[in-house]
Amino acid sequence: MIIIGPVMLALAGCGGAMSDAAVSTLVSQVSAAISKTGGSVQVAGSSTISVPGATASTGSASGSGSTTATAPTSGTTQGTTPGTTPVSFPSGQAISLGTSSADISAVRLANQASFGATDALVSEIKAKGETQWILDQFNLPVSRYSSTEKTQIHTTTNYTGNYCVELAGKVNFNDCVRDWYSSEPVKLDFFVQATTGLDQLRMRTAHFLSQIFVVSNTNVNGTDLNGTYGLARFQQSLRDQAFGNYKDLLRSVTLSPVMATYLTLVNNSKTDPNENYARELLQLFSVGTCLLNPDGTLVAGECKPVYNNDMVRQYAFALSGWTYPAGGVQLPGSSVPAWANPVNFAGSMKAVPDQHDQSQRSLLSGVSVPSGSTPQQALEAVLDSIMKHPNTGPFVALRFIRNFVTSNPSPQYVARVTNAFNSGKYKTIGSGVQGDLSATIAAVLLDDEARNLSTAQQASFGKLREPVLLMTGIIRALNGVTDGQYLGLGFYGSTLEQPIFNSPTVFNYYFLDGMLGGKSDVAAPEFSITNSNATAARVNFVQDLLYSWNTAPNGGLVAQPGRTGAVGTYLSLGSFYQAASNPVTLVDKLDVLLTAGQLSSADRAAIVSSLPSTANQNMVSDAQKADMIRQAVFAITTSPQFQIQR
Repeated sequence: MIIIGPVMLALAGCGGAMSDAAVSTLVSQVSAAISKTGGSVQVAGSSTISVPGATASTGSASGSGSTTATAPTSGTTQGTTPGTTPVSFPSGQAISLGTSSADISAVRLANQASFGATDALVSEIKAKGETQWILDQFNLPVSRYSSTEKTQIHTTTNYTGNYCVELAGKVNFNDCVRDWYSSEPVKLDFFVQATTGLDQLRMRTAHFLSQIFVVSNTNVNGTDLNGTYGLARFQQSLRDQAFGNYKDLLRSVTLSPVMATYLTLVNNSKTDPNENYARELLQLFSVGTCLLNPDGTLVAGECKPVYNNDMVRQYAFALSGWTYPAGGVQLPGSSVPAWANPVNFAGSMKAVPDQHDQSQRSLLSGVSVPSGSTPQQALEAVLDSIMKHPNTGPFVALRFIRNFVTSNPSPQYVARVTNAFNSGKYKTIGSGVQGDLSATIAAVLLDDEARNLSTAQQASFGKLREPVLLMTGIIRALNGVTDGQYLGLGFYGSTLEQPIFNSPTVFNYYFLDGMLGGKSDVAAPEFSITNSNATAARVNFVQDLLYSWNTAPNGGLVAQPGRTGAVGTYLSLGSFYQAASNPVTLVDKLDVLLTAGQLSSADRAAIVSSLPSTANQNMVSDAQKADMIRQAVFAITTSPQFQIQR
């Protein structure tokens, strides 16, 4: 048994990166374990991780929420998953990815700007050039969630209060609750589209925006957001506005009945408005709590507060007087103020002037709400006060950089992105209006600090792949297919601490400004959900995807029996068969595709040495090649060089 601790995921710049020698030693140890049957890895103080062998055998995988797994035997290229027709794994077109600096640069941009690099995406970026690829992404059609029109649960008259009860005898009740009241359909759409969709940059941006403007499926009105369609509409609005203007986005979020329900803005009267949304609007959505310089550093080197609770109170009064859009039906047993509309998530909130505070209110940036203002006029004053505040630019810039590129950017990098946000322009990209997100995103992704290969080697550069990007990255790189079933709440999303659309709090799964434990000057947001159990879960996910839960030799996660359209999650390794004729070539290509060439020569040699010899290439079967590919993929995707995106 080999003991590895969470240092396996050591983030460059977070207390010091692992040395090449240390990484080589670790990879050699893991690779040695891979060459044995039934090996296991123990994360210090935590869970056992099964390590698949060169010869298929049985091994157990345990950990927080993990499942005992059995590695399949090899020898065929087709298997059957419960509830599906047999899945074939043809040889496919050989991977075209090379190992040049151009290939590495394209992989890096793909990992930063999408849900994971693929051979086809890398070829597209190389052919178009980085700037043109981003411009083309801005103009692609928007992927759509499929459940946005399921409004009947709030608009159907004369029923008991549960739409699925009314349909009793016509549909399966549990399926109805799942499809009309839960986040499940939205989750499935998310993972299918994230792994296959063309508008990768838009979806990737919307995913990040959903971690700023958190609307969790947890604990809203005591149920799953009280409706699938509401969650789908909110997430769709983030996609639709991903490349728009931040002020418009703030307005849309504020008027969303879904957000207003989650943060108790809806039906706020003028007499004693709830402060919840007002506080999060300032703290999490726009200016933050400490005064910032344009380069994201603290003014005077210390946290000088941006506002106090009295100011929060001013914003709460200014935002009073909004209710649900018309069209909802009051459900039996529900209570609605006489002046308010029943729950309805279809559309923007409706202003109720009689319930809006009429006093003059002083806001940030010297902006005031005049006495006698309408709800709409007050909202515009609120947005103006935010956009005029000097904190908004660096606050947004720093978070975008940390999520897309690196957790610890230089102040100069932050200042350049802040300038793009404030001016609405990055070179020729953008409208020239403050808050232009296309200009901001281009500045983040095309800045020299993001693109320079030598900068990527610095100890201070990089970010831990968040769990969602870990899962989609592997699936996309290895030509995978998923229906999303096992990637969310209750399955890997939970064990990896990022169940999509089910953030435990409004602060996201992890603090976007989170610091590495024990340090006050090293940002490492994703590490706040990376404990020893989550580390084990990362390795277990790879092991299960490659070896377990499926009788097919290419591994995979089984389809849910009896579910329409279920295909499970599996990989198709055929495009790597040609490279697998030579272990050195295979490892070199996987190194570029999965880590952007971060493995050292010693790392690659250690992995190559663990693979079966192919001296007689004519005797290597496809099944043997598949085994070799899985072993190499396991070693690379559980290494620090993959777990840390550079």
